[in-house]
Amino acid sequence: MSKTGLAVTLVVGLIGAGLVGAIPASAQGNEEQVSQPGGSGTNVLINEVEMNPRGRDTGREWVELYNPTSSDINIGNFAIQTQVRPFTITIPAGTVIGAGQFYVVKVEGERFSIVETLALVDSAGRTLDTTPSSLLDRRDDARTWQRIPDGSSTWRFTAGTQGEPNDPATYQKDAERASEPAPATSNLAPASPRCLGSALCIEGKVIKMVDTDTIYVQTDKDTYKVDLSLTKVSRNDRNYESGSKITRYNCLGSSVLVDQDDGQIKGRNIVGVVYCGSHNLNQELLDSGFVGLDYRQCFVSEFASQDWAVRNGCK
Repeated sequence: MSKTGLAVTLVVGLIGAGLVGAIPASAQGNEEQVSQPGGSGTNVLINEVEMNPRGRDTGREWVELYNPTSSDINIGNFAIQTQVRPFTITIPAGTVIGAGQFYVVKVEGERFSIVETLALVDSAGRTLDTTPSSLLDRRDDARTWQRIPDGSSTWRFTAGTQGEPNDPATYQKDAERASEPAPATSNLAPASPRCLGSALCIEGKVIKMVDTDTIYVQTDKDTYKVDLSLTKVSRNDRNYESGSKITRYNCLGSSVLVDQDDGQIKGRNIVGVVYCGSHNLNQELLDSGFVGLDYRQCFVSEFASQDWAVRNGCK
């Protein structure tokens, strides 16, 4: 049910607790707040909160977590804690949130007040992230409090995007990408986009770039995390930014063809070759020297015998 009826009681309680400033004079108050930045961090973040869904709230409240890093993180026994209406939700042991991925924690019963502050703590009880102080949701609709873009320090109250990017367009606006200078590359001859073998062949749009060689591709029905075959990168490498510019300029926001590697089929996450227009991204990054060759993949990859793979070290 709507939490509007709790407003008077909560406001009185907050005044008594010295938090009267947390309740704005207007019905909903500010619909944008700022918290700690997230995108460049090393920890999982609270990314979106549904505190007051339309109609009956029982079993329909949720919290979305986001992993902004380039590595999977085990969040087993992490916990979400509230302050205004204290309770704790513990995440099951062994739960893993993939690099650049989301994990939705469903709330049993009806736990949230119309105003709340949440914290994420790890299995040792250390606080990893908090929401802005006293988020307020009196609307009883499908809007949520969420970081926009994902992992940023800006929180907005807007249409919910459970388990999905909060604002894909803000990863880089098309106009900004178009005005960005073309990166220095190896001046390769245009590639001919085509799929080899029998694994997946995917056409879609790049909605997010996690790393130089890790992107998210959205099709009509699904979103896939795609890692480039035969490549490896380190954010500490002096060439990291140059490689990132190639991926961002040629691929982010663009239509792509993804050829899944027949030799590296790993569930829903895809390893493969990505064609951004006439650019073979794997080839261009390797030939430019902006990423390294992952020699281990030479023994299993479908693409290890390709000319570009051989000249970069696969034998």
